[in-house]
Amino acid sequence: MQDEGRRMTKGVSVDDLSAAARKLLNYHGEAFQYAVIREALRLQGENKSTWAFEAAQFPVSVNGRVTHIDIILCNQDRSSFLVCECKRVRMGHGARALFGAP
Repeated sequence: MQDEGRRMTKGVSVDDLSAAARKLLNYHGEAFQYAVIREALRLQGENKSTWAFEAAQFPVSVNGRVTHIDIILCNQDRSSFLVCECKRVRMGHGARALFGAP
């Protein structure tokens, strides 16, 4: 049965599928990561930032273990790079602190 004109896929509404996908992406932090990339591109496009998008999910090896850097930004002459990690903290189970470099 269709609910007020909403399409159904194998008995599941498109709205339910969309909500489930959104929940999964938010659980792993990808939605925040994509929002950071979009904002970096917007600021660069409006000439409000000198940082340019360089890479996402950049593979690196640490002690023989492969991992990925979430986002890399670079300045105009590529003399400096900003490495960005987007992490999700479970409420009540941890905290994040950010510190500025000297």
